[in-house]
Amino acid sequence: MERRRKAVLFVTHDLEEAISLSDRVVIMSAARGAHHRQRKVPLGRPRDIGESSSIRLHACIRNLDALKTK
Repeated sequence: MERRRKAVLFVTHDLEEAISLSDRVVIMSAARGAHHRQRKVPLGRPRDIGESSSIRLHACIRNLDALKTK
């Protein structure tokens, strides 16, 4: 059976949610829809949503949160 790749766009202000659901996170700038930064999520699939206590997940959140201010 052929596997087809699908793309889905989620818009959220919650970095934990973005990291839990995504393979890539794009941070937008305040200028109407302008791309600001983009990063791949370095966590494997499938992800356990209960992984929110994970050190790796919190490191991803800190790294992406730091990008918002640059």
